[in-house]
Amino acid sequence: MENTQIIASRIKTQAKQKNISVKDILSFYAIDKNLLNKLSKGKDTSTQNIYKIADYLHVSVDYLLGRTDIPTSTYSINNKNTTINGTQANVINNNVVSDNITEEFFRLFEKLSFEEKLKVMQYVSEKKYSSDSDEK
Repeated sequence: MENTQIIASRIKTQAKQKNISVKDILSFYAIDKNLLNKLSKGKDTSTQNIYKIADYLHVSVDYLLGRTDIPTSTYSINNKNTTINGTQANVINNNVVSDNITEEFFRLFEKLSFEEKLKVMQYVSEKKYSSDSDEK
């Protein structure tokens, strides 16, 4: 199966598993409604379209391209209070008591794209290190 056919197949599969209409995804980003048909016939599409669809479906671009069979990107961040795994950031809060702000943060964080999550984590990490140096 050609790469474009794999992309079309995986988009259809993921959309179906998530009860999302492919038509809705394409119209959300104003992408040509015949995109999947073109991909199935071996025609290439804009890389930006693949990025957008991957974000919408919460899967990795590598998965859509057929470079991996694992739909989610693999990253893991652990500390004593929190474990975050995967593109959809399955958050496990290990604290027995969690305040409302923390719960709201994790609720919002789950909705971010993979790239947005990385930016947030980088920002928090930079703030932590700048706070640590301020205390010295």
